Order: sequence, then C-alpha cells, then structure tokens
Amino acid sequence: MKLVHKSLFIFSTLALTACSLAPDYQQPQSSVLTSQQTNEYSTVNWQDFYQDKQLQQLIALALHNNKSLQVSALQLQQLQANYQIEQSKSLPDINLSTAGTRQLNSQSSTTAAFMPKYSNSYSAGVGFSAYELDFFNRIGNLKENALAQFTAGQFAQKTLEQSLAAQVASLYFDYQAGLFKIDLQQQVLASAQQKFAIAHKQYDQGLITSLDYRQSQSNQQNIAINLKQLQQTNVSTYNQLKQLVGYSNLDALHKISVQFSLSQLQQLPANIQSQVLLARPDVAEAEQKIKAANANIGVARAAFFPSISLTSSLGFASQDLSDLFNANSQTWSFSPQLNLPIFNHGRLQAQQQIAELQQQAEIIQYQNVVETAFTELNTRLSAQQALSEQLELQQQVVDNYQQQVKLSELRLTQGLEDPLTYQEFKQLLLSQQQSLAELELAYLKNQISLFKTIGGQYTQIDQQLLLL
Repeated sequence: MKLVHKSLFIFSTLALTACSLAPDYQQPQSSVLTSQQTNEYSTVNWQDFYQDKQLQQLIALALHNNKSLQVSALQLQQLQANYQIEQSKSLPDINLSTAGTRQLNSQSSTTAAFMPKYSNSYSAGVGFSAYELDFFNRIGNLKENALAQFTAGQFAQKTLEQSLAAQVASLYFDYQAGLFKIDLQQQVLASAQQKFAIAHKQYDQGLITSLDYRQSQSNQQNIAINLKQLQQTNVSTYNQLKQLVGYSNLDALHKISVQFSLSQLQQLPANIQSQVLLARPDVAEAEQKIKAANANIGVARAAFFPSISLTSSLGFASQDLSDLFNANSQTWSFSPQLNLPIFNHGRLQAQQQIAELQQQAEIIQYQNVVETAFTELNTRLSAQQALSEQLELQQQVVDNYQQQVKLSELRLTQGLEDPLTYQEFKQLLLSQQQSLAELELAYLKNQISLFKTIGGQYTQIDQQLLLL
C-alpha cells in the first residue's frame, strides 16, 4: 500500500509540473486600429441608447422569447458541458466494482477428484483505469480548447443579441415610419381627389382639355396604388416584428404609436475611437478561436511524446462471501503503461500541420473581422454626417413649401389662385414631408447600425419591461 501511495504521489507531482507545448498567445496586429485618431467613446447600455419605451419593451421581449436566441443558448450550454467533460479528465475516475461468480467445474477431467463440483469467487474494490499523466499538457490543452470554444460561444451569443435588437429596432422604425407615410399618403390622396373633382367640373365647363382631365384622374389612381403598396409593406413589417418579438406578445405590438422622431434614439458622437471595436463581441469571439487553435497545436505536438497511463485498484477477493472483507482477503494492483509513438506514417505530422494551418486561418479571420468592423465604423460615421446634412437641407425645403402653401391658400381665399394650383402646392408639400420622413428613417437606421458596429452593451433584461 505504501508503494502505491508513494507512486501516485510521484506521478501526480510530475503531472502538475507538466509543460505545455502550445504556443503563447499574442494578439494579432491590425494597423487599422491605430490609423484613426478620434475622440474617446465608451459603449453604452442598450436601454440608454434606445430611449423609446415601447421599443425597449419590444427588444426585451425579443431577447427573452426569440427562438433563434433560445437555440443559441442551448448550443452554448452544450459547449459548457463539453468544457466540463474535458476539465474532468485532469483527475482520475474512481469506480467501485463488485463481482460474484459461481461456476460448475468439469467432472470429466483428471483433476475432477481434487476439485469441488461448484466453485465460487467474490470480489469488491475501488480504483481507476487508464488515467493519463499529463506530462506534456495534452489534457490541459484540450481543456483550454474547450474553454476557449465556450467563451467564444458566449461572445457569439452576445453578437446574436445585438443583431436581434438591431433588427427589432429597424423594423420598429420601419413600421412607425410606414404609419406616418401612410397618413401623409392619405392626405395626398385626399388632395388628389379634390383636385380631380375640380378638374371634372372644369372639364364639364370646357375650361380644361380632355388630356388635363385624364392626367388628373391618372394621378389620383397612381396615388391610391402607392397608398395600397405602403399599407401592404407595413403589414409585412408588422408580421416580421411578430415573429421576432414572439406571437404570445401581440398586445405589446398593438401599443405601437405613430410617433416618429430622431429623439427616440440617443445621439451618438460624430467621432468614435477605433479602439472601441476591440470590445465588439465578434472580435472577442475571433480572438478566443485563436486561443482554441493554439491549444490544438499543443495537443498535436504532445502526440509526438510518450504518454503514461495508470490503472490501479484496491479491494478484497475471496472464494467465500463470508470471508470477503477479512484482512487476509485484501488485494491491490498498480499497472503503469508507457506508450511511445515510433512509426505512424506521417499521421502525427499531418495532424500538427492541420492544427498550425487552422491557427493561421483563425488569425487571418480575426484580422478580417477587425478590418470589417473598422470599415463598418467609417461607413456609418460617414453616412451619419451625410444624412445630417441632407436632413438639414430637406427640412429647409419642407419649410419653404409650407410657406408656399400658406401663400397659395391666402391667394385662394382672395380669389387670386386657381384651386388646382393650390392642390398642387399642397401635394408637393406632402411629397417633401414624405422625403423628410424617409431621410429621418435612414438616419435612425444608420444610428442603429452604428450602435451595433461599436458593440453596444446588453446587460440583464429589466423584468419590468416584460410587464409594460
């Protein structure tokens, strides 16, 4: 027994002092993260960015109920369980075993006279088998790989949360803008109907030609068609929202108002430091995959070196069940086994090459993710500036048309303006207001994309949002 304990202590000490053959992790260089000098910015929580209470509730419901997110959460639990499996391999599995045998001995052999007709054997013991001493950290690297894969899965989950929230917000503003544009289009249709009624009277009186009359009629019909298209588009948007938020939460969708303004989102700064991109979950996920690939290299390298496994047991064995646990029935065994690869026809070299190539691919993928994020950031910031300028100019256009409508209405009351001309000015104003709404929608959606680009924070869902 002392020999067993001493051997186990020695081998355990050697295992704890094992050396890792995996390369040290070094964060890949990316020149894009130092080429832009901008103001500092720290990411904000999504509930601070999405300031519209109705939108906050819809996002919270989507994060809580969305089926794709639930599937991702289950896959993450699988990765966690796999890590626990690899972690358990660093310690031996202790098993308790008992056995009993009753055997009929042959009576035709020459030794039958010296043997009983029946023989019994009983045993009970505890021990472990094929426990590998991790001298070269093969098991440790398998555990590091599983941990990195699990951590990468956590970041992938955050990326999915960001994408889901951005998709809900984008559809929400599409729907609100759709309601607003439908209202404007209904006003345009009402104006076109009035214009057609006036044209009809003027045609009957011979004041306008048949061509002018038909053009007025076609204009009314085209506007009515556009209204139907806007309504159908909004129904489609509403249906997409229902799926994302969950069909069991339709009451929350019925509460969506027609309010539509830029104040529904927190204003993001015009300049954002590119280093903030390192906090993006997809960048962090790519980094974890490099660490997992490094660990795989360590596993592949360890395969070239000898491995030692231990099998040991301690227990009792006896031919009589009543004597099984007597002191004289004690047994023990200790079986170390050494395995050293000699000829494998290049298989181990190929496995190491695959691991190294996978690491190189993950490094390139990491750089690609960073560069993509940097491109997205520049694109969104540039679009934000351009849309701001367009919004300012379009607002001036709307203001000018509003003044024209007021002047035309005043001239109409004084009998100095043709009613058709007044209706034309009114339709032009409504058309420009629609253009302004489209620009505002584009600006809001660009802000949503920018918030997603910089990796907005998604902390625990406020349960009160699920009850609004």
